Amino acid sequence: MLNYKKVETTETMATLSDLIQVIWSEVFTPVLGATQVDYMLDTYQSIDQIKSEISGGVQYELILRDNEPVGYLAYAIEESQGHL
Repeated sequence: MLNYKKVETTETMATLSDLIQVIWSEVFTPVLGATQVDYMLDTYQSIDQIKSEISGGVQYELILRDNEPVGYLAYAIEESQGHL
């Protein structure tokens, strides 16, 4: 069964960051190469960037299966539209 946990603490941000490193490296390295993936992770998915996005209204949630993180989602709700 899947559950969701809002990312809002230092601990959940660290868990999210670790998960992002695994997912992005596995999925995007074969397509983009390690150098590009490393750049994107450092620029767009760092803990500082995640904190900034959360401060700006972006919601991050960990996807848990049997209490183990297996994925994540991020979204922002704006007045007239949503972004995934």
